[in-house]
Amino acid sequence: WSTCPLLVQPPPALKNVYFGIRHGHSVNNLEELISSSPPVGTSMHPLTEQGVNQAREAGRVLAEELRRLEETGKTRRVVAYTSDFVRAKQTAEESIATSGRAISLVARKELRERWFGELDNTIVSNYNLVWPCDMKDARSDSGYGCESVEEVVRRLQGMME
Repeated sequence: WSTCPLLVQPPPALKNVYFGIRHGHSVNNLEELISSSPPVGTSMHPLTEQGVNQAREAGRVLAEELRRLEETGKTRRVVAYTSDFVRAKQTAEESIATSGRAISLVARKELRERWFGELDNTIVSNYNLVWPCDMKDARSDSGYGCESVEEVVRRLQGMME
């Protein structure tokens, strides 16, 4: 990572506790396809049975972590944010249901997958065409019209401010 210049400053000290959960195994994973198009991702590619089980396991872990935080008195209100992609929303819903907690769920476009431009809906090995370019220049679209790493970071940072 030493070859990548720091383009976006780290956020100031965070006031909240954050947990990140990646979506579970989905149909596009099974088909080995890159799925980053919002019209497709918000309407297709749900979780597979394996993905549902992964989301439920994440919910069990989340419940345990929240219990630990409650013991320290550090929890006030718990809110879950998810992408509006089907696989992400389904993961969040399954995790919350399994946790047994009353957690509000908010879908945010800022949490969508990185847009992979011309490589969308192609074989996942095409990620290997982009990642070396990312390592050299976080501002690059990698020559395929991809959303740059810098754009993704700014999008996420904007949501957290």
